Amino acid sequence: MYGFGFDEVHRDYKVVVGFHNESYAYSFLVKVKMYSLNSNSWTSIEDFETGNICTKSGMFVNGKLLWANDIYHTSGSDIISFDLADRTWGKVQQPYYGERDFCWTLGVLESDLSVFCNYQRIHVDVWVLKEYGVKKILDKDV
Repeated sequence: MYGFGFDEVHRDYKVVVGFHNESYAYSFLVKVKMYSLNSNSWTSIEDFETGNICTKSGMFVNGKLLWANDIYHTSGSDIISFDLADRTWGKVQQPYYGERDFCWTLGVLESDLSVFCNYQRIHVDVWVLKEYGVKKILDKDV
């Protein structure tokens, strides 16, 4: 996974990269590093335990990078958030899609986070999340 964005607090462009820890078979532990253009250096970010992050490229919205945590809707599907300024992980609750079988994708429309919900190639709903909360992750239960 990776993402690029501008940290307005520190007036700095940053790149975030993450990869699964290869030393553990079937591990969901993600190693994360962040590059700062101002300091021209990489720093390690606290690892976190996650499901299957399916979007490689993070969406940048309101100072945060966001990734889809599971391409198929399940009770464990989340949108994972990383705040570039304070270097904290969080979760964004998704809209309620109903009880149908579907796939979803993150996007950005203008400056808002969006979710494209594809119902078995029959029709697509587009959700624009103009206001949403980010629940801080205190435990490593992403």
